[in-house]
Amino acid sequence: MMNNVSQVSKEFRNAALWSVASILLFVLTYVLLVGLALALILACGYAGVMLVASSPSFATVAIGIVIMVMGLLVLVFLFKFIFKKNRTDRSHLIEVTAAEHPRLFELIGETVREVGTQFPKKVYFSTEVNAAVFYDSSFWSMFLPVKKNLQIGLALVNSMSVTELKAVLAHEFGHFSQRSMKVGSYVYNVNQVLYNMLYDNEGYHRMAESWAGLHSYVGFGVRLAMWIVGLMQSVLKKVYEVLNLNYYSLSREMEFHADAVAASVAGSAPMISALLRLNLSNHALDIVINHYNGKIDGFGKALNFYPGQRMVMNYFAGRYQLPLRAGLPQLGTEDIGKFDKSKLVLKDQWASHPSTVDRVNQLMVLGFPAVGEREEIASSLLNDPAELERQLTANSFREIDFHGKAVLLDPLLFEEEFLKNEQEYALPEVYRGYYDFRSPFLDLSGESFELSSTEMVEVRNVFDEQALEDLKVMDALHADLDVLRQIEAKQIQVKTFDYEGQRYKANECGPLIHLLESEIAAMDQKLTDKDREAFDYFNGIAAAMGKSADWKGNYLGYKTVHEEFERNQESYFKMAEAVAYMNQTLPFKEIRVKTEALKIIEPQFKDRVRFVLGDPVFSGQLNQEQTDTLTEYLSDDWKYFGNDVYVDKEVEVLFAALGVFYRVSIDAHYRSKQNLLVFQAALIVARS
Repeated sequence: MMNNVSQVSKEFRNAALWSVASILLFVLTYVLLVGLALALILACGYAGVMLVASSPSFATVAIGIVIMVMGLLVLVFLFKFIFKKNRTDRSHLIEVTAAEHPRLFELIGETVREVGTQFPKKVYFSTEVNAAVFYDSSFWSMFLPVKKNLQIGLALVNSMSVTELKAVLAHEFGHFSQRSMKVGSYVYNVNQVLYNMLYDNEGYHRMAESWAGLHSYVGFGVRLAMWIVGLMQSVLKKVYEVLNLNYYSLSREMEFHADAVAASVAGSAPMISALLRLNLSNHALDIVINHYNGKIDGFGKALNFYPGQRMVMNYFAGRYQLPLRAGLPQLGTEDIGKFDKSKLVLKDQWASHPSTVDRVNQLMVLGFPAVGEREEIASSLLNDPAELERQLTANSFREIDFHGKAVLLDPLLFEEEFLKNEQEYALPEVYRGYYDFRSPFLDLSGESFELSSTEMVEVRNVFDEQALEDLKVMDALHADLDVLRQIEAKQIQVKTFDYEGQRYKANECGPLIHLLESEIAAMDQKLTDKDREAFDYFNGIAAAMGKSADWKGNYLGYKTVHEEFERNQESYFKMAEAVAYMNQTLPFKEIRVKTEALKIIEPQFKDRVRFVLGDPVFSGQLNQEQTDTLTEYLSDDWKYFGNDVYVDKEVEVLFAALGVFYRVSIDAHYRSKQNLLVFQAALIVARS
């Protein structure tokens, strides 16, 4: 079947040609820079020798030293990438063999033969919902054959049928199955070279700094070299931008081509169903991992992630009424973009992968029939999958020091706590998700609680389809506006984009931004009117049930909590912005300046922390450990940085307090909103 996809598309060919042109641009630029550097070094060297010969003295020898240091450092910069090897971290992986899992390796061998590529050198398992072919690359990888390894995510195997897994593996092998696909490897390696020269310079700078400390003359040579290197980097950055833009376009076409390979081997439908389930599978795994991450401080350690992943997937399948096939949720093509009302199309010029929508549409056009479909779950290919699940789960906690107190947590306990949490945080279904990410009406005045009408409407007419649709449109407008602002600020590099079917240039964002801002304002007013309608509805229900005083008390109580929550959020985000520098590598002088700026705004944040500890609504969401964290933070005037080093313990106290403060603010606000909404829903039930 591979013959059906052996011919690459016109789009692929064009993208490949542009990528090859980008590589040639780099080669020419690099050769020119090397030539100029050598010419400069030789000229300076010649001038230095002649200067010493004509007038030998300490000063002329010093000039010679400066020239030698400068030249050597520039040459090291230009050639250091040759010795750089990009090694893939395997510490989180577990290697498996054919002797351990013969049925899995039989499927891999079958897929390799049908795709027409080499069997992987080694096969590894990871925890993720992912599969990938990888190898340790270097500059020489462009010229020497490299055997590739296969990485399979156990969470992927846990959520795919055998045929779907075959399709995913065929996709990965498809990237390396044809000579036409090798241009991607060349572009990737040139990209790595440029990245090394532009951003991977920590060791190089350490070497330069150590040389500069030898003598002031050497230091002057180092400064000259760094100036020249900076000029070279400014040129190479332009080449890097061109290469990346063309690489992203090529990468999109390579994804489409690899999808076609996968469909030719396993069929279009299995590849489509696999793609559609990836987000659900990944979401389920994230929920499980985040749950267990919250247990670490109490020395809790997961025994096995994967029963939880399966349970959460099936829970959401039931919640969203997704059909099951052989125990796996089936998402239809109608679910693609179901909540995406965006009108903005960038053609993904800045993203390495096409969207799932584009990939599914392409696969549907190909229409390859399923080949020997096997619906059983892919984990059935493993011998003792539960043991491999436990090994990978244990591997995820390998770097955490439990001080010998780790307690293995049974997966059944996760299921119990997950279902309890879902029930505990759920909002009444009568709202149909309207308030999941929106607050009730809060623009209250003295007359707000006075009844404006005695007419009663049905709740389904308040939270109707139009209201839910407007919420989705509002979310899409905000998302589109954010992207347009990034394009305008050149944070996203595109030449053109489409909006509502019309083509725009990147420098034409301004009028469109104003248009979206006005549309957002209009939609915000429409939703605010709906919020007011809901408020009036419940005001009338409360009056009819003789519960006006209770409802008003709940409503005003929530309003107070919401206002304090907004103050907390404002203070938190100011602090988060102020401490962001601690995650960057900066000169000591800049760190000191930023630490001083942090200390100026910190007292206001500490006031909010004191408020949280003293207010019963917020403090009621704290456990003892969280209370201790905030109390410790308030116990001293931490300095965070001194003697040109961070004080690790103090920084840990700060970040721990920030995390607790953010979490308790959200929890208290949500609980207050939930209490109000539950009270209102109970009024509807009592009325009926």
